[in-house]
Amino acid sequence: MKKCDKCDRIQSNSRIFCVDCGERLKIRLSDEEVDIFNKETERIIEKESWKNDPLHISVLDKIIGYLSLAGIAATILFSFVYFHDHDCDYRALVILTFIVAIIFFACCFLGALYPKMGWELEKIRLSFTIHNVSDITPSDYYLVSRKIGTYVCFFISVIVLVMIISSSIAGICLYSLIAPHI
Repeated sequence: MKKCDKCDRIQSNSRIFCVDCGERLKIRLSDEEVDIFNKETERIIEKESWKNDPLHISVLDKIIGYLSLAGIAATILFSFVYFHDHDCDYRALVILTFIVAIIFFACCFLGALYPKMGWELEKIRLSFTIHNVSDITPSDYYLVSRKIGTYVCFFISVIVLVMIISSSIAGICLYSLIAPHI
């Protein structure tokens, strides 16, 4: 490979003049420079191919996914704290609330970090009504609804977790006020 002195473009060895600026090519690149150029080219091509992947995981998806995983851990932690400190009459409702929070966080985690798994499940569903499902690609409606569904699910699960935390703190405060008088 050759490098143009004028515009710094890389050209093939068979070229005598630069395709971009017309300057006569003189300098041949060393093997190390060719390797660096090839690696950089592969990185750029891979980055550009991600843009064409409709189920690409964005930075926001990664943040939502990992926050959802942290939400599952926080919900489980608060469930142990809550049931350790409280002996309540409405235990079934509280357990149901914890389960709902965990399910919503799990759906957010899977939807945000594993969109291709969701698309494969959708293709299984579509295989009952469409022939040759392997050739279809997700529609814009599917992509937008997946994103909106994941974000709404995350929002709901955060609200449920905040309710759990606030009721746990309120219960602890109420218990500390009442317990000395009993």
